[in-house]
Amino acid sequence: MIRHAFAIGLLTTVIIACGSDDSSRDLSGYAEGDRVPPVENVEYLQGPPVAFDGTHNATIIEFWATWCAPCKESAPVLTALQEKYGDQGVIVVGLSDENDATVKPYLAANGKDMAYTIGLDPDGVVQKAFIEGYSAEEINGIPWAFLIDSKGTLVWKGHPMEEELEVQLKLLLESEGDDA
Repeated sequence: MIRHAFAIGLLTTVIIACGSDDSSRDLSGYAEGDRVPPVENVEYLQGPPVAFDGTHNATIIEFWATWCAPCKESAPVLTALQEKYGDQGVIVVGLSDENDATVKPYLAANGKDMAYTIGLDPDGVVQKAFIEGYSAEEINGIPWAFLIDSKGTLVWKGHPMEEELEVQLKLLLESEGDDA
């Protein structure tokens, strides 16, 4: 009986895994070293768009919202990273799943603290692809940041105010310099 239950479970897992195409894949195993989901259909309100074509040595993507108090605290930290590393090919991008009627006035009032690329992902497709790629225990809300190399490979993920973000960014920039 136990063998029978195990065989059915294994067969079900194989059928589910083989029956899914890349666009609907389960990202629960998504980790550092994996290619990140596409960043598409984003309306950029300021700054250049995301491109994993070698244009930028590193991309930091943060998911945020106007109603999120910790997001407001992380914005100056991200601005400082953009200012400090922008000339080394770093782009900081804040993506909100809110609409422009909500985000534009917020940017007008808080723009000095958000001097980096801001984009709208109003249907939350990009945010969902990134955040649902991790277990609920690992990501428990926004803000959440992802450090990505020039080819679109995830290097680090975590809260944007963690010191480890800048540590990993420096290491990435050193390795990108070695590849040149």
